[in-house]
Amino acid sequence: MMALFGLLISNNVASILSAVTTKEIYGSAPYLTFDGVRSHADSVSPLLSIMLPDNKVINALEDESSMESPIMLDKKSVTFADIKTLVPFKNYPNILTDEVIDNNGYWQDDDGDKLNHTSTSKLTINWQNLEGQDITSYVKNNSNSVLNGCDAPYKLTLELDDIEIVAQYGIPSKSDKFTGGKHTYYIYPKIDKPKFCYAKPNLEFNFHPGKVPYDGAISSINAGNDEWNKHRGFYAYNSRILTQIFQLQALIICFFI
Repeated sequence: MMALFGLLISNNVASILSAVTTKEIYGSAPYLTFDGVRSHADSVSPLLSIMLPDNKVINALEDESSMESPIMLDKKSVTFADIKTLVPFKNYPNILTDEVIDNNGYWQDDDGDKLNHTSTSKLTINWQNLEGQDITSYVKNNSNSVLNGCDAPYKLTLELDDIEIVAQYGIPSKSDKFTGGKHTYYIYPKIDKPKFCYAKPNLEFNFHPGKVPYDGAISSINAGNDEWNKHRGFYAYNSRILTQIFQLQALIICFFI
């Protein structure tokens, strides 16, 4: 009789445990947060922010800089490293968005679940100088170089893919989907005194047959890319080239006199 009673109890317990363990447990979905107090964010714009040398943070939604009205830096001798974004220089030109939000604590899951690093979303950075030349690789390898007024305003563009946070466990395990974005900042360094940037020879005389326009590609055939800008002239830092140019121009003037 006792054996039969014990068997009945065991069967009932197994039935109860089976009912409990097969039922799905619902919790809360993961979410973006940028204020450290677990407030749910409704925009990814903080991920497109930059920090200036004075620790001032500029948000993409607030920035109104342009080529004609750039952000004017207050500090002299600012380097690229002084202008901070969420893309580390070692990761240029992009970093996985999951790494950004995880490393900076920009996401939460109230159930304590961990982030599932499966997203392919990326945060991408691009630097361009005044001429529109892509200098992202240069900035990556020369982050301590000082911004040059001759190349300003610089264009700093941050672009973010769409985001969806996925936790490892729990139901639901996915956040709302966030639409990515793109924003360009125009930055101009502080100039404390006038600077000689380019030397442009007199373009009045053209000795090429067929009246080929003087654009540097032909008229300065021996000048490398680091010596000549076809829109502005020879770079002022190359004293050897400048000396040769002005000597040649003086010779041309004397020839026509």
